[in-house]
This record gives sequence, structure tokens and C-alpha cells, in this order.
Amino acid sequence: MKRNSVFLGMALTTIITVIASCGTTKKTIKNNNNNNNDTTLAQGTAVKQPNFVMPGKEARAVWVATIGGIDWPRRRFTEDSQKAWYTQMLDTLQRLNVNTVFFQVRPKADAFYDSPYEPWSQYVTGYRGKAPTYDVLKWVISETHRRGMSFHAWINPYRVDQKQRQGDKFGKLDPRIPQGIVKDYRMVRVY
Repeated sequence: MKRNSVFLGMALTTIITVIASCGTTKKTIKNNNNNNNDTTLAQGTAVKQPNFVMPGKEARAVWVATIGGIDWPRRRFTEDSQKAWYTQMLDTLQRLNVNTVFFQVRPKADAFYDSPYEPWSQYVTGYRGKAPTYDVLKWVISETHRRGMSFHAWINPYRVDQKQRQGDKFGKLDPRIPQGIVKDYRMVRVY
């Protein structure tokens, strides 16, 4: 009996609380800026509405994926062919009014720049750890900026490797990466 009374008391308290919080009155909050930013809120705590300021420039962006050479360098391993392809890509993007490039500079525990922490990406020269004949990152930034576009470096902080097919093995782990911090999943290896 006592158990039923406790349950009934809890149920009534919950129902009363829910009903009391379902008020339907509304408040109109006047913004003192005379720019018609009045905000109507359900009964509760009012939050001051800031004035919206239109951004100076809209971002019309693309992501340039480099893992597997998806977008760049597309298995082009010479400086001239890489530069020609990127220049052609930027020319197309410029015609399409793109003004921002997000460029993948660390696809899988490797880099498109000289790094003390990661080897050179195999997607630049065809061989992991082999340096290219030019400063890739400096050049792509410069070429992007030359067209008035902004450049943002995009990194994948966790992916170490990925398989192409289920039966494949993961590549050899860089000796600077402690095995204890690496986790293998079905198709991807991460930190």
C-alpha cells in the first residue's frame, strides 16, 4: 500500500509539473534599435536578440581531396604535371565563382609539406617519405591566392591508413608511431 502511495505521489507531481510548464502566454520583447527586430518568445527567460550583420564575403568553397589522389594530384608524380592539373582546376573554379579552397594536406598520417612528425605523402611522389622537387604546400597556397581565393589547409588528424579491399592488409606503420595508440578497424586504421 505504501509503495502505491509513493508511486501515485510521484505521478501526480510529474503531471502537475508538466501542466504548469505548458503555459501558452507569449511575451513580445522590444529591441531598442528601431530596426524591427522584435522577438516573440513563449513564456520563459528572454534572450536579447543581437542585430544581424551580413558577412562581407560569402564562402563559395570546394574541398580538394588528396587521399588516393581523388581530386589532386590524380597519380601525376612530376612537378610539371601536378602544377598543370592544379592550375587547370583553379581556372575552372574561378569561372564557377568559387572563392575558397579547402585543400587536404594530411590525408593519412603523411603530409603534403615538409614535417618533422609525418613523412611525405605517397600521393605526391608515388612513394611514402620521398620528398618532391618543389614545396607543394607553398606553391598551391600561392597559386590559389594569386586568383584571389582563400586557402584553408584540411587535415585528417586520426586516419593512419585505409584498405582498398576487405582482404588487403594495412601498410607498414611508420616507426615513429607507437603501436599502442593505433586502432585497426575493418577498413581503416586510426590513432
